[in-house]
Amino acid sequence: ETTKLVITRDSMLLSELIHAQDSCILIVTPEIRELQDIESNLRKLRGEDILSLGTELSAYLTGVPQRQWERETRNLMTMKCRETSSDLLICSQIDILFEPELLLDPLALFQSWSRIKRLLVLWPGTIQDGKLSYAVPEHAHFRTWQQLDTSILDWQTQHIYHKFSHLT
Repeated sequence: ETTKLVITRDSMLLSELIHAQDSCILIVTPEIRELQDIESNLRKLRGEDILSLGTELSAYLTGVPQRQWERETRNLMTMKCRETSSDLLICSQIDILFEPELLLDPLALFQSWSRIKRLLVLWPGTIQDGKLSYAVPEHAHFRTWQQLDTSILDWQTQHIYHKFSHLT
């Protein structure tokens, strides 16, 4: 079965992001369906260069004692960044990183891993009033960040906040 890429404004924007030189770009939207569509379009553009973190990490951590989950999560992602032959690693289904049992700061992790490999991250949340959020306030794992050292595309407004720019 072949997949047909229909050139749209969205696919053109995704193609631009793939070729951008930023070390880490977050594509942010609160709409899970939009993230799924973006992932589908990226698969058409990039093939298998997408790391579905939920799938990979849950399988990797099976059988690992909970006290080692934080370290093993870091190890897996470092390994994936180094193993990928492409110059870009696209990360999707990142929700697992927000599980309290993992004791992680997902934004800091992506920024750290982007020193090894350029990253494009599909982030379920919003960027508003200078704050990046994960999920919606009603969600049990809702979190916000104000110190943003990464480039962010607000998918809904199509506005790009470049690294080091003030978001207010």
